[in-house]
Amino acid sequence: MTSGADMTALSSVVGDRSYNRVRQAPGFALVAALFTMTMGVGVAYVLVPIWAAPDAWERASDPFQTVFTALLALTGPAIGMFMASTRRSST
Repeated sequence: MTSGADMTALSSVVGDRSYNRVRQAPGFALVAALFTMTMGVGVAYVLVPIWAAPDAWERASDPFQTVFTALLALTGPAIGMFMASTRRSST
């Protein structure tokens, strides 16, 4: 039979896990959104020249590059921060 202290310790561990999942959810949502936007802009950057006339693509190329570069600059650190927050402590 388990003692009250064992049950308290078990509920604490289970509570910590669910708290960590809730705490990490916004970070995961941010990373997922940035990754999805980055991939979407990257795919559009590849596919738009196929459909657009060459002169239209010349006008659109610079904004696409700017947006894609900005998204890459945000996505990398966001993934790093999320991975650092999910790392288990050694204590």
